[in-house]
Amino acid sequence: EEPPPPPPPSTAAAAPPATTSAPPTGPRYVTYRIWGTKAPLDRISVTYTDAAGRQRTQQNVYIPWMITLTPISMSDVGSVQASSLLRLSHLNCSIVTSDGQTLASQTNDDWQTSC
Repeated sequence: EEPPPPPPPSTAAAAPPATTSAPPTGPRYVTYRIWGTKAPLDRISVTYTDAAGRQRTQQNVYIPWMITLTPISMSDVGSVQASSLLRLSHLNCSIVTSDGQTLASQTNDDWQTSC
């Protein structure tokens, strides 16, 4: 038996990738941020939704605190909460996308905050 004939050579040149100056169609990442004023001897706890959609908690964090991650999709951005153990610190939060859109913000300077 004869081997099959080789495929015909391509006469069309490969098109170069299109370059556009348009912003991406969706945020590539989000940044959770906690800021405010930590009272002396107080302990701040932060709970946030990680990139896989799981809740994570960090104890005794310094503020300002932030984490940037890539969510599975925009519907899975999640949330961030912070609280003051002694209820003396003043906390705020925000969730901002890579294209600068604020998805959530809380600026009450309270002992707990949630976005």
